[in-house]
Amino acid sequence: MRFIDRIVSGLFNPSQINNYREDKKSFTFLYFIFLLLLYILPSAILIVSNYGLDFKKESNIKNSFENSEVIPYYIESNVLKYNQSISNLDKEYYKIDIDNLIIIFSSKDITELEFNFYNKNVKESGIYIDMEKTPIVFSSDGVYLVSPVGASNMMTYNEYNFEGLDFSLAHTNDKAFWNQTFSVINLIMDDYKSLYIFTSYFALIINGMMSIGLFSVCITFFLRMSINNRISFSKHWQMMIYTMTPYVLGSVLASLFGILIIYYIGVFLTIVNSFRMGQLPKQGGSNNEF
Repeated sequence: MRFIDRIVSGLFNPSQINNYREDKKSFTFLYFIFLLLLYILPSAILIVSNYGLDFKKESNIKNSFENSEVIPYYIESNVLKYNQSISNLDKEYYKIDIDNLIIIFSSKDITELEFNFYNKNVKESGIYIDMEKTPIVFSSDGVYLVSPVGASNMMTYNEYNFEGLDFSLAHTNDKAFWNQTFSVINLIMDDYKSLYIFTSYFALIINGMMSIGLFSVCITFFLRMSINNRISFSKHWQMMIYTMTPYVLGSVLASLFGILIIYYIGVFLTIVNSFRMGQLPKQGGSNNEF
């Protein structure tokens, strides 16, 4: 019931928040956790529901390979080799863009490849990687995940059923090739599912805490400059957590319905309600309390 009162006050009657100045910090922290869980709920559901391959994702992958140049590589004896019968020009690498992924093929060792995350126009500085995409490299001995700080080995070719995989068949939409490929991808995704969900949820929680926390701190700071303060910053911030309710609810509804204006309405109501909370009472803390 106490939670419901604060939800209603945060949404419709911010002047009532002054009556909650005696709330224990532990109770306000629980309310903050409630807002945080509500804030990350839509994204948390999407992370689980969108994980793995469905027909649409498989079709998109197939189309990306079909519309690209032929990839003249195959895996034999757990080594990525160049197929000279397909192309006489042994390029340093072949690159394919698939949504938020960049897949790179090269028969060179990963240590021989140079990557450029910063300047697209300088071709001599290495393979250009868009920072907004995730680069995965099939090199001579395995699959690597590349970042500006280096390359980390995801797997070697003997860990999964890569043997005999001929990537040139991807261009012709070969059914046997794609059955083997998607079988391998599903095995890999099953092995990495727990780690992926854990790290994604952790990132969501950190992002949510930063979003709600920093927004409430900023509003508290600017509000204290415009009114005659009678309580400490920490107590003021504690009360301001309740006014974050429209912001969180607006974010959730905007995510669920895909209507961005709802998010901005939530932001606007939070700011308005923070000022409507009115002149803080003279009791409840000294100016030097923190």
